[in-house]
Amino acid sequence: MTDIRRKVVQELDEKYGDDLLELEKCIELQRQLLEEKSAIEKEVNLENNESSIAKVVKKAEKVIEDIKVAISEAEEITELIHKDLHDVEVIKSTLDKYLDDINTAQCLLQYMKVIQQVEYLSTELQTQIGKKDDEKSVTIFANLTEISRNLENFSGKHLYEYLKDCIHFWHNILKDKLSKDLDETLKLIKWPFTSANFSLVVPLPTHIQNSKLC
Repeated sequence: MTDIRRKVVQELDEKYGDDLLELEKCIELQRQLLEEKSAIEKEVNLENNESSIAKVVKKAEKVIEDIKVAISEAEEITELIHKDLHDVEVIKSTLDKYLDDINTAQCLLQYMKVIQQVEYLSTELQTQIGKKDDEKSVTIFANLTEISRNLENFSGKHLYEYLKDCIHFWHNILKDKLSKDLDETLKLIKWPFTSANFSLVVPLPTHIQNSKLC
């Protein structure tokens, strides 16, 4: 007798005792056990819609199916997100290029404006020097030096050097002109004064103005 059969016989003996010796009770016991067996078989039968186990298994299968669907949808969404991120990166790269182009264009525009302003002031300075208007000439020259001061930290080295050369050029011209005017004024008033050449000579207003500018 196997261990399982021995265990079953022992449990039956302990549970039913002398009832196992009576045929009718054995038949009744058999009927009860067969009903219990049938009930158990129905309960574990996954095709039985009334089975609680079948219901749990079906619910579990549905949950698993829902999880698979959710995973599939999540993978699709993830793929779309990656695609969108790639598209965003492409757009960002394009925008960065446009912004760089705009900044370059703005810098070039400012560059050209400075050159135009320097050329305009140089032309005006030449005109005023030709008119012998020293006061306006000095004012225009001061405007040139102000532009140079504002460009001290400018990254455009060539523009700054061009402006420095321009200022140096006009500085020398103004210096020579004003020095010449000063010499003429000093000669006119016979400077330095000595007892031999001292006489009260009133210089012309233009010479006085030139002396102040020097």
